[in-house]
Amino acid sequence: MSNRYIVCFLTVLASACGHKTHTVMSQSSINSDSLYNRGVYFLDEDTDVPYYDSAIYYLEKASNEGNSAADRVIAEQYFFGYKVPVDTFKALKHINLAIERGDSLAYHVLSKFYYSKDIGKAIEYLKKGDNRYSDYELAQIFLSGYGFGHPELSYDNEINPEEGLKYLVKSAEGGSFEAQLLLSKHFKNGIKDLLTPDTAKARYYFEKAIKNPEVQEIPGITDELEKKKELDY
Repeated sequence: MSNRYIVCFLTVLASACGHKTHTVMSQSSINSDSLYNRGVYFLDEDTDVPYYDSAIYYLEKASNEGNSAADRVIAEQYFFGYKVPVDTFKALKHINLAIERGDSLAYHVLSKFYYSKDIGKAIEYLKKGDNRYSDYELAQIFLSGYGFGHPELSYDNEINPEEGLKYLVKSAEGGSFEAQLLLSKHFKNGIKDLLTPDTAKARYYFEKAIKNPEVQEIPGITDELEKKKELDY
């Protein structure tokens, strides 16, 4: 399953859509969460004329109010140039603010930035992230030699199946549906010299994936998984 689902989920996490208006509201009449939500709304809005300037405006306002999620989203945009030009200086400024303010996903974004530059730092920051998304990427790196959906950028010297399985179980138990699906696959097929096939556990983790709330964020996935369940389990 594509890593883009994780990226999408991180971006929209905890956001909510407001009424469609591009009027700049006074800071005194809106709190930091509402500023953040409005910024993400404009960032994701599907229109012929994008409102990325409005998105950054509201996200910056939320950052000024101490909103760590806004800092993380701003950093991600500037690190990777998704919808604004790449600006590493601004990205580092905001990701460090997000970390200082305790954002739980900030280390994940920072690790993704370092992945193509310094795998050691990428792994270090994933471990500091200590959440189901970071644990899943650690599992991928240790099991397959690559993470963040980039098989073309592999690090075979980092492969450590025992560590990979440990982080995969941790991620699956932490609620990652991608980890649950992958763990189900490994329990079904086994891993040579490491994991004996176990149909009951394979079915258990597949069922967890189907019932996972994250799946509801992705249109059509539930039906796809139910069909696969009928064929494979």
